[in-house]
Amino acid sequence: MPMAMPVTMIRQSLPLGALLLALVVACPASAVEYGGIDAAASKLAFTYTEMGVNLDGSFARYSAKLAFDPAKPQAARVAIDVQMASVDAGAEEATTEVAGTAWFDTAHHPLAHFESTGVKLLAAGRYQLSGNLTIKGRTHAIVVPVSYQVQGARGVLSGEFRFNRSDYGVGEGEWADTSVVANAVQVRFNLTLTAGK
Repeated sequence: MPMAMPVTMIRQSLPLGALLLALVVACPASAVEYGGIDAAASKLAFTYTEMGVNLDGSFARYSAKLAFDPAKPQAARVAIDVQMASVDAGAEEATTEVAGTAWFDTAHHPLAHFESTGVKLLAAGRYQLSGNLTIKGRTHAIVVPVSYQVQGARGVLSGEFRFNRSDYGVGEGEWADTSVVANAVQVRFNLTLTAGK
């Protein structure tokens, strides 16, 4: 006949059992690896300044290919294409203007492209993403602080960065005067991730 466990041993084993249960719940058998984005649930926006007034714009169509495992962020790879003709500059006249040759020249440069070159872990859920940004055929290296969060059953990458439009030939000719439209453009993104390779 098996011996009964003493009451004191049962009491001592309860905290250990609770800890093991918590570890099992917190560490699922297989971690999620993300391979793309849900563009309909994501947002890509920007802010520019004209005559001292901040104005907001956005892009409606973009896609991404990525390999992101939150357990191995340093191995992540990200590639994003933005359809420049999907721009909304906040007003109908401005939207028509920025599609033209002096600005985005969407007829000859339909896509802006970002390609990552490295990821550095800063803290839990916070990274420094390095890569090359190409707009209007010109490419420059940028560094983007990125945050990762789990929202419900999905993961979300968010962040923002600033670039100078003159570096990419955005706003040429009479629009090159940065006293009218400021040189700095602030970009914000909130990307809802989809699982899969």
